[in-house]
Amino acid sequence: MTAVITGVSAKHPAAMRCAAMLKKQGTAVYAAEQAAGAAMKAAVAAALRERGQIDLLICGAGTGMLSPHPLPAAQDALPLYENGLWGASDACAAVLPHMRKAGQGKILLFCTASRKTDPAAQALLAYGNALCAVLQPYGVTAQVLRYQSNAVQAWAAVYQAR
Repeated sequence: MTAVITGVSAKHPAAMRCAAMLKKQGTAVYAAEQAAGAAMKAAVAAALRERGQIDLLICGAGTGMLSPHPLPAAQDALPLYENGLWGASDACAAVLPHMRKAGQGKILLFCTASRKTDPAAQALLAYGNALCAVLQPYGVTAQVLRYQSNAVQAWAAVYQAR
């Protein structure tokens, strides 16, 4: 099995544990600190070059930042959207052609949606729900996990994705 995980850095111990757990189970793990940008694209390219497939995409494994309450100012909200919604969208766009061609794959989107007033988290939830419906005919599944509300469910989903 081959996995690409975003959100993996020394700043995010939960993401490091996720990568280590998958490696221990024999999964080839390709990690990037952020879902958007060159590091993610390099991780996807390396996985395809070295393994020829991507079975699992985990976006936001290092999630833990909540947006200010009740609503952030535009300049404060931009990083939340860049690292959450837009980053997940970029990562999905990078792996989906390969997963659809293979007729299988799993996408896990971690989200900090512990507040209904967190617009970036709500946008990610909506994106993930739309992915679920659109990908079903291709044998690819997607799941949005509320990172802080039920960590046990989140790690169970990672384990089941193997």
